[in-house]
Amino acid sequence: MLFDFVKQQWKELAKGIVGWQGWSNDGRYLYYLDSSEAGSVRQVDITNSNRLPLKNLPTTGRYGFSLALAADYSPLVLRNAGTQDIYSLDWQEP
Repeated sequence: MLFDFVKQQWKELAKGIVGWQGWSNDGRYLYYLDSSEAGSVRQVDITNSNRLPLKNLPTTGRYGFSLALAADYSPLVLRNAGTQDIYSLDWQEP
């Protein structure tokens, strides 16, 4: 939810099991991890509430996903599965 101080109203930005939110550097987009879709990374344009699915990550169970933003505000999806698993993801944003 986002509160509009001018209109004095709440605006729904996301639905589902939402976690690990992060803002773009211009404040226009909210990135979040939607656990209701097994690791779906989504982007919301707060000017029009348009929700874009950015990536669905295949999983073999729930391992404690988290979402962070890199210095250039590209999404970093982290998975806590153990020290024996090392992954690299090349993000191709449209």
